[in-house]
Amino acid sequence: MLKRLKKVSLGMSMVAALVVAPSSLQAGVGEGLSESTSAMLEAPNFEHQLVRINTAINFTRLSHDVMHDMPISEDAEWVDKTVANMNQEMYRQVQALDEVKNDAYFSTVMITNIILRRPMVTMSPAIMRLYYVASVMYKNKANSYILDADGQKVLDKNGKPKQNGNENFHLPDFNEFPDVSNLKTYAQFKADPKVALIEVEAKNGNLYKNVEAAILGLLPDDLEEKAELALAERNEVLVDFQASRSNVAVQEAWLDDDKHLNDPDLENKKKGLETAKAKNEALEKKYNEKKNAYLAILDQGALQIEADFDESKVPLARKTEELLELVDDGAINAASLLAAASAGIVIKGGYNEIGNEMKAIAAAQLLTSLVGNQKQFLIERYKRMVVGAVMAIPNIAVATYYIAAGRGTISTYKDVVGAVVDGAEAKEAAEKEAAEMAKAHEAEEAAKAASTETK
Repeated sequence: MLKRLKKVSLGMSMVAALVVAPSSLQAGVGEGLSESTSAMLEAPNFEHQLVRINTAINFTRLSHDVMHDMPISEDAEWVDKTVANMNQEMYRQVQALDEVKNDAYFSTVMITNIILRRPMVTMSPAIMRLYYVASVMYKNKANSYILDADGQKVLDKNGKPKQNGNENFHLPDFNEFPDVSNLKTYAQFKADPKVALIEVEAKNGNLYKNVEAAILGLLPDDLEEKAELALAERNEVLVDFQASRSNVAVQEAWLDDDKHLNDPDLENKKKGLETAKAKNEALEKKYNEKKNAYLAILDQGALQIEADFDESKVPLARKTEELLELVDDGAINAASLLAAASAGIVIKGGYNEIGNEMKAIAAAQLLTSLVGNQKQFLIERYKRMVVGAVMAIPNIAVATYYIAAGRGTISTYKDVVGAVVDGAEAKEAAEKEAAEMAKAHEAEEAAKAASTETK
């Protein structure tokens, strides 16, 4: 099993690294991209890699809500907040969140690291970024201040700082490990009646139900309905394709588990996997056909936008472009986290530490100095270790595929909004050039007139 795991894990490390487009590297500097370096410098460990995997998947879950459930308009303030560069005030705001104080891993890892004689572990900038964006998007408890794009506190009409959130709500569960048998767990947070997105209003322009709707709204009128139909057809096939990929992943995980090496049903399971893979390949082909048909309409729309520029759509395009960058940066962070986890598990020998780490968690549960919910948090960590020992590599494989596929669509979305923004910039440049030429002409005429008067 270990030989196969090493082959798969190294492959995923390379794929995850390739997902990070060279032109986008700078956007993630100081956040996700430091994870790969950290993984190679730190001592061998396993649980920290599970945290990285789960964090990467949380980025995809957050992006799913951004793309599908967050309303957007040309003046959406929540966009300005989420795309702002992180500063010390934002970090302090994150550290004040109840969900951060009560994180199962980070609130108890110092105990097990003392037992294991390891250095302390802190939240990376990538994880802090994840929590900050979530704190803006969801009705979390009112224990943090609302900040503007420059990181300054927003004041109410009485000059007092506005607080973010609602006492009745909290952030999604970031400790929920995905279920490889259900790909929705890679894209969506666990349903919780106490988790809700903030209300969004549009002061100017239309309010679109999500980013994809806004993208379609930027298209020429004759293509908008056509694109909506193609998107619906793509999503219909996607449901079957995701179920098929989940089925393959579950069967592969079963065969990779050493306890099944002598199972009497082993050969039938192998044959079943081959059948499942064949079905999955057929569905993947069908899905790609529908996806490419949808993207082709968007590409056509981008070309028509360039040829027939509509200035009224520029504010929405600029706002949407910022949001797409946010989602793309999240994918970069996620890819780097998965690459780091792969390196930490195999290259640095993380798998060899599973037994020691589980013993340390068990020993920590017996301590009489535990406070609050620390005992429960240790139990949660132990359960995740049990699942992760078998599912870490399959989760890296599925999540990496999911991220790569998503970035392909984001790239085409960027082409559409880019066509609108480029049209605006080209018009601005032409108007500026015309104004400068007119000014130069006026100066020339004035000089001629002055010369004539002198004579």
